[in-house]
Amino acid sequence: MNTRSLVSAAVLAAALAALAAPVRAGGGHAHEHGVTHLDIVVDGGRVALRLQAAGHHIVGFEHAPESAAQHAAWAAAEAALADASALFQPDAEAACRAVSAAVTPPGGGKAAHGQAHGHQHHGHAHADHADDDGHGHGGDWHADYRFECAAPERLRGIRHALFRAFPGTEEVRWQLLAPTGQDGGVLRAGQDRIAVPRAR
Repeated sequence: MNTRSLVSAAVLAAALAALAAPVRAGGGHAHEHGVTHLDIVVDGGRVALRLQAAGHHIVGFEHAPESAAQHAAWAAAEAALADASALFQPDAEAACRAVSAAVTPPGGGKAAHGQAHGHQHHGHAHADHADDDGHGHGGDWHADYRFECAAPERLRGIRHALFRAFPGTEEVRWQLLAPTGQDGGVLRAGQDRIAVPRAR
């Protein structure tokens, strides 16, 4: 990786951290069944996306897989989340290609912190659970994606397939940071496009 690529990667990482800072100050994105959080940073010809979702609507359970069916569901979820090009489609005119996808399932290969926390089921509080995913919320799946675009000036939006890939998803709460502005909102079934702010 050349120096320019290293700098761009560092800028994207810092921007993603800045987007997440307001919620992470309180312990991270809220853990809610049916809700997927999506942070997006557009920087020149690079697009970075960071996803967080509760295991409840990704695989249907929030513990280590036990039965053969659960192991199969876990493997299928990892494969689906790792397919960046299937989940996200920047405008074709921008000529973007997926260059990386990193999926971290609950546990993430890290030791549990053992901290108790509450979580919500789409607005309803649940009993506290142990923090077992290394990111601040038990049962959460995380994924990071990178795209490179040959014509970033033509990028006007990004389509996603999260509702189709994970039918238990009720909402996608997104926020986006680009040189042209910052935006955010909530998508529900049937809403599959996130607009990139245009230069004023």
